[in-house]
Order: sequence, then structure tokens, then C-alpha cells
Amino acid sequence: MTTADFIIEDTNVTVYNTNLGKEIVVVNGKSVSEKYSIFGTRHEFTFENDTYEVLTSFLFWNVIGIKIQLRKNGKLVGEKTEGQSMIAMVVGIFIIVLIIHFLFGII
Repeated sequence: MTTADFIIEDTNVTVYNTNLGKEIVVVNGKSVSEKYSIFGTRHEFTFENDTYEVLTSFLFWNVIGIKIQLRKNGKLVGEKTEGQSMIAMVVGIFIIVLIIHFLFGII
């Protein structure tokens, strides 16, 4: 599960993204939006007369992970990228394949 916290003045916006693709946006402890997404989506909600957008997108280039942007009244106020570098991912997969090969003689 990926979690990103944004604090804007007295407002705490937390975005949860599960491994199964469920995204939950929580503002000051209250859930304001839930969606399922594989490659990213857009959550829009109003809180205390301000319009917020949470934009999520799947990354697959230098990093494998998720990028989360928070906009307040159309202006970008925060951005976080959670993930693992492509090199680390390839090395990890290679090591797992080698271990399976030596232990079980397959692959």
C-alpha cells in the first residue's frame, strides 16, 4: 500500500493506494473519495469552500510506482512519487530467478 500525506495550512489530505488498485482520499480523517484505478485517476472534492483535485498516475520509466499530485483551486500544491527505481526492480527480479533456478532447477 502506498500512502502520501499532504498538509496545506490546517488541512491534512492523505491518499491511500492499495496493491489491488483501490484509491482512498481522506481529508482530516474523513473519507471524501474512493475509486479503483490501474493506471491512475482523478479525484475531485470540495472542502471548506475550496476545490481540491488528487491526480494519480502509474509510472513506468526510471521508476516503477505511482505519482500523486494535489491541486487546490487549480494550483499545484504538492506532488509525491512513490516507487522503486527500474534498476533495483530488474536486479531484484534477476536475483529471484537465480534463486529459483538453483533451488529447483527450473526456469
